[in-house]
Amino acid sequence: MRVALVTLVAFVPLLMVEAASAGHRVAEWAIAGRMDSLRAAVADGRWDGTPAGDLARALTVDDAALAVALYRRIARDQAAPPEIAAVAWHRIYGYAVVRDYPATANDALRWLGDHPEVSRSLFHGGLPDPLPDATTESAVPSDYWCVQLGAFARRANADRLAAEQRARGFTVRIDTLTAGGRTLHAVRVGRFDSERDARSFGERVYGAAGDPWRTVEISH
Repeated sequence: MRVALVTLVAFVPLLMVEAASAGHRVAEWAIAGRMDSLRAAVADGRWDGTPAGDLARALTVDDAALAVALYRRIARDQAAPPEIAAVAWHRIYGYAVVRDYPATANDALRWLGDHPEVSRSLFHGGLPDPLPDATTESAVPSDYWCVQLGAFARRANADRLAAEQRARGFTVRIDTLTAGGRTLHAVRVGRFDSERDARSFGERVYGAAGDPWRTVEISH
């Protein structure tokens, strides 16, 4: 028992060193644009289940919504190595600028500004200025597609499923609607520009697990 404990105590620091090394390597590859190396790491599952693995997957996946969800998960992970979190926040910033989400973009800039030791290499000429708050995140285009996971008569059931999806890093909304004289609470994930993008996300994230889902267009 004592030998086993000593072995475990000696092994834990090695795991921590390996995790830090993986984070540094993936961040370097991301900055250098070494996509082939990142794809190879994802293919062989080298760092599955770690922030480094999530970042490598996010950088190489074709599904933009899934990539952003992974970036957000990394950004919320207090255990993520700073260089990994910096790349994730940098990508979140770029996404927020393109989609005109100033609050999210400025959150990213605040984090990056607080960690200059790992963020200085991500921007040429220093951090950009914060975006003005003239627009809000509610000003995104009103028509879009999402993936609906279920519609529940009990709001508590919808809240539970929505919380599970938010814990995975996904954007979730609960819409109240009426069908057959019944009030239902629909749990909907993501905001996609096309039905094709929504379907691709649904098949990748929920289809493989056998979870029920369907695409829904949201129009206002």
